[in-house]
Amino acid sequence: IRKQVIQNPQPGIKVLDLKPGDFEAEGFDIMSVSPKDEAQAVVELVATSSRSKTVWVPVAGKPRAGYLMDKPVVEPVQVNVEGPGQELEQVESVLTEEIDVSDADKDFVRYVRVRQAVEVNGRPVPIRTVPEVVRVTIPVRAEQATRRLSLTIWPMTPPGLAMTVEPRQLE
Repeated sequence: IRKQVIQNPQPGIKVLDLKPGDFEAEGFDIMSVSPKDEAQAVVELVATSSRSKTVWVPVAGKPRAGYLMDKPVVEPVQVNVEGPGQELEQVESVLTEEIDVSDADKDFVRYVRVRQAVEVNGRPVPIRTVPEVVRVTIPVRAEQATRRLSLTIWPMTPPGLAMTVEPRQLE
């Protein structure tokens, strides 16, 4: 339990605002603190574990007209995630902050934070990741277009010679 300083102490009953961050238990996360009665507080402990999880990057926007974006490359591809054991088993991957590539016309490189919460069964679950920041490269390249042309071949022969060209058209 972390020491708390009572501001402006006065005689009588003082309600203490205890938060999960005020307590530590090795190998556990403190999920909530609630008063049982005026003399006691109840502390809920949840066993934690750590797993390696893949990092995914949400991307917003589109590159400049005439350019295409390839799949983001994340370094490292996986991070170590620590959190409540049962919920962590249900997590397949973790997300970074969103990256906006609007009007990009060259490779986009950013260092972004991994979100420190995941959604499990519709509710947010706090996690810790190592590292907290990853390097993301989003390849952006010029769009290549192909055109089809039909060309007629006109033979040009010197005077006094004859020539035949087949085929007469190329595509």
